[in-house]
Amino acid sequence: ALRTLQGISVDARIVGPLKCDRTVLKQYEGVADIIGAIPRSAMEKQYHWADVFVFPSLFEGSATVLYEALSTGLPVICSAASGPPPATSGVQVMQDVSVENIITAIERFCDNPVGSMPERFVLEEIGLCAYSRNIIQVISSLSNE
Repeated sequence: ALRTLQGISVDARIVGPLKCDRTVLKQYEGVADIIGAIPRSAMEKQYHWADVFVFPSLFEGSATVLYEALSTGLPVICSAASGPPPATSGVQVMQDVSVENIITAIERFCDNPVGSMPERFVLEEIGLCAYSRNIIQVISSLSNE
């Protein structure tokens, strides 16, 4: 998809454990920086570097990285199989993962990056503060029973 984008300059990073032979990755030199696995504590720096997070997973269930990216205010392009948050602003969901659909999603983001940004309420719904609020509500409701 990165090689095929027409008229859009993209700096891309591939971050995370790589389960393939490094020689296979040679073909992506010059197209994306291959970072590989990094400590979870270093991921926030990657999210802040990016303008959009692309996660075209074919199977995942409910990928934590989507919530992590959104909690930093980063728009997300992902597959339906990656378990995106329901009806969340700032998330473009591809029903079918293909080179063409990835290109279309990136072009759509480039055409309207501000409109693709998560709204403030999204961060309040999925961030650490929301998690804390939810835990407190659950504990309070249990103690009232």
